[in-house]
Amino acid sequence: MIKTILISILLSLTLITTAQPGWQWGKRGGSGGSGSGSLANEQVIDMATDRNGNVYVLAVNNPGLANVDGHTGISVRDRLTIASWSCNGSFRWMKNIGGASSSVGRALGVDSADGVYVIGQTVSNNALGYTYFDTDTTLGNTNKRLFLIKYDTTGLYKWLKMPQADTVSTFNESRPLDMSVAPNGDIFWYAFLQPGNYGGGAFTITTPGYYISRFNTSGAYQGLVSLDMATTDGGNTANLNGITNAESGHFSRDHNNGRFYICGQYDKTYGTLAFGSTSINAIGNIGALPIYLSAFNSSGNVLWTKQSAANLYASTRNGRPVIDPQGNIYIGGDVYNGNTFAGHTFTNSLSVHTFPFVISLDASGNYRWASSGKPKDGACAGYSLAYSQNTIGLACYYGGLLKWDTDSITAPLTMSGTAYILLARLNAMTGALISMDSIASQNTLNNYSTAIAGDRKGNFFVGGSFDYRLFPGPDTIAITGGTYDWFVAKFGASQCNCIAPTAHFTAVNSSGNIVNFTYSGSTPYTSLSWNFGDGSPAVSSANPIHTYSSSGNYTVCVTVTNACGSHTYCHALSTGELGIAPMSGFPEISIYPNPVTEEIRIKNIATEMTMEVYTTTGIRVFKTLLQRNQEQVNVSQLSPGIYLIRLINKEGRQGTARFVKQ
Repeated sequence: MIKTILISILLSLTLITTAQPGWQWGKRGGSGGSGSGSLANEQVIDMATDRNGNVYVLAVNNPGLANVDGHTGISVRDRLTIASWSCNGSFRWMKNIGGASSSVGRALGVDSADGVYVIGQTVSNNALGYTYFDTDTTLGNTNKRLFLIKYDTTGLYKWLKMPQADTVSTFNESRPLDMSVAPNGDIFWYAFLQPGNYGGGAFTITTPGYYISRFNTSGAYQGLVSLDMATTDGGNTANLNGITNAESGHFSRDHNNGRFYICGQYDKTYGTLAFGSTSINAIGNIGALPIYLSAFNSSGNVLWTKQSAANLYASTRNGRPVIDPQGNIYIGGDVYNGNTFAGHTFTNSLSVHTFPFVISLDASGNYRWASSGKPKDGACAGYSLAYSQNTIGLACYYGGLLKWDTDSITAPLTMSGTAYILLARLNAMTGALISMDSIASQNTLNNYSTAIAGDRKGNFFVGGSFDYRLFPGPDTIAITGGTYDWFVAKFGASQCNCIAPTAHFTAVNSSGNIVNFTYSGSTPYTSLSWNFGDGSPAVSSANPIHTYSSSGNYTVCVTVTNACGSHTYCHALSTGELGIAPMSGFPEISIYPNPVTEEIRIKNIATEMTMEVYTTTGIRVFKTLLQRNQEQVNVSQLSPGIYLIRLINKEGRQGTARFVKQ
């Protein structure tokens, strides 16, 4: 057996040496249609960025012909829009989804291999107009509702998956809830699923509940996880199975360790909600909406659950749990004075209004820090969070005077209390406020920030809804008709052609406490600086060898700098982790740990491979496709014992090794 080092990403921060950041540009979209109630609010549903700094937006339109940044859509039935702009605000492309009945978008995600994914549901059983996905494909008369569609980052249609069976009932209440896309293009689809066959018979659901379905970048089904959570309608028959409480929640996956996180707010009028043995509680009047955050392992078992005070209002609005490279979790929203979460009490001595907050926990659910704004004159609500280079961005709206730490900002106050769009930026390590930056508006009645995304350079993109004019940076954007329009605005640096470096390294424990480090990040660079996490002096060589005075856990960081900026990449080092012996046929591949309890980590995969697992009697019990340089494969479903792992590359070359499943 060879001693190896288990490395998990801990921290990634970038410092871009540019001018003071600010609002760079703003764009609008929507239709000329008007509406009331649920049809009145055109808004951005979700956003994401790619490795080149392009931004992608999923938005809902009032019924009517979509118009996005001067580009027209398909028909007066355009309901959903997927649109993209470049780093400098140049329009790239858009796609529109619609039909005679409803279409609902739930989530948008982007991978590192130029894939753009959207999930949602649509009704396509109205002969007046079946659902269309732009000019790419059209559904016929079908009761299938759930959809997963993929485009590439240039807007080229790739595929559409409708996983429900052809025989599904008209009244099937399966619901898409959220999605998390891994860098390699694996899609983790969080949904409430009714009994039935899915994915063309790829899997069968026998019990209604909450599941995470995994698909690869080609749309092929990969696996299913049942989450240990439950809802009931609580006697509210209009809320079948209590789905409404789950629909207000949001989902994220930590792609480094396979954990799942769900946060949201609970309304007791829609029934009960429980994660494992922990019930979410609400006491008193209907306005008591406690928030929660629950962590699951890769098998769907609850690890821990946190919830706010049962008798006070709180909301996470549209915000997903945000996970940084270290595995810390952040949630945000708005609360009332005196509410508590994870042992922290939120306070505001200036008013009785709701106020925005961000709170951070570590991977074990322990409190790290909390930060909140303090409005004086009107309510201030936090809607959504994003992480970018050691900075947390919170998208808000506010009116009147708002104080945060030692800073303050003011917007016109109206009867409704809503006024300007706000981006609050916080240090992800400490929670200290970096800045508050607002987008002014000409009409201060109904402007909301509903989504946010961060890129790799420290920029943030804020999206939302507005009802007259907004002034992001040098731009003026105005509605083109109807009740509302939606918008996207960039905050950050003006430079777009500069490529910031990306730091990375590998480490091998050669003997004892001696570790060989190899820089594997981007080149060329101006300088490197290593911090070995033990208080020793910084080192500037590319491939240093370091001797630790004792065994233990250390956080090692390398910082790379070029003319565009700096990037710091950190890993946790733990000496003493045993790995699988070198594999015959592929000696360069590292496989660990051994024994394994949940996940096998495989490194240095040069090309696409098939992985198979066999019992000692030759029975194959597992098979999957490996498509990236480093993979984490969940084998928790295997019974304890000794197994044979086999890797096969495209040329047919094979390698085998043994491991122990505990």
